[in-house]
Amino acid sequence: MRKFSRVTLIALPLVALAAVACADEPPLRDSVVAPDEPACPPGASERDEAPAVRALAPEIRERFLVPGCPPRGCAGDYEPQARLNLRKNRIDAPPESAIDPSITLGTLSALSSDDRERWKPDVGARITGYVRHVWQGGVESANCRTTELMRRDTHIDLYQSATPDLPANRRIVVEVTPRIRALAAARGEDWSTPALKERLENHWVEVVGWTFFDSDHCNEAANTVDAGCGGPGGGVWRQSGWELHPITSFRVLPGPPQPESAAAGSDAR
Repeated sequence: MRKFSRVTLIALPLVALAAVACADEPPLRDSVVAPDEPACPPGASERDEAPAVRALAPEIRERFLVPGCPPRGCAGDYEPQARLNLRKNRIDAPPESAIDPSITLGTLSALSSDDRERWKPDVGARITGYVRHVWQGGVESANCRTTELMRRDTHIDLYQSATPDLPANRRIVVEVTPRIRALAAARGEDWSTPALKERLENHWVEVVGWTFFDSDHCNEAANTVDAGCGGPGGGVWRQSGWELHPITSFRVLPGPPQPESAAAGSDAR
């Protein structure tokens, strides 16, 4: 029988705990841009921005937006990337008539061998989930590859349950973009990553935004990892490439959502 020292017996549980903690953390890769992506444009016209962005106070624009970075980001003349970046950088909130009630955290998280065609992009959605992580987005084309944290996206990981036993890769990601953050600042609201982290982590939250399939993470999502769709890679750390990106509003809930039957019964009383 193999013998273990007292130090070894103490260390083994600590190693196991560390492994669990690491598995639960979001990925730390800093960039999701391809090395052969076109260079960032030297500048952009005011006309490229939506009127609401053009109307922002200069100090707000300077703090949150990359000077000369258009909504197309670094796409150059590559239209497929330009379309993705324009979707990411939109600022309009979905009207109630555009909200699809069939899109929930449960349906976004549903298991699939290839969910790329499950939804259409640019559909409004309102979903509720438990926030386990709020973390800084990477360096990417949509934000002209800036490394400045305030000018990069914020990622919010939503789970269907508050239980810590739920695997980390069951997360659905929703995102706050710099333009949305700037518009919030103009309203006197702090949507920076540190502020959202303090406010949202370990709470149930309802978010509203637009559906978007982030093909950069296609082979890092459980639902498409075997679909041969490419992407930078880095291991499976999320359930789906589908996101709400951007989210345009959120509210912190007092607890988990009531089942519809219970809510209906409550309304009836």
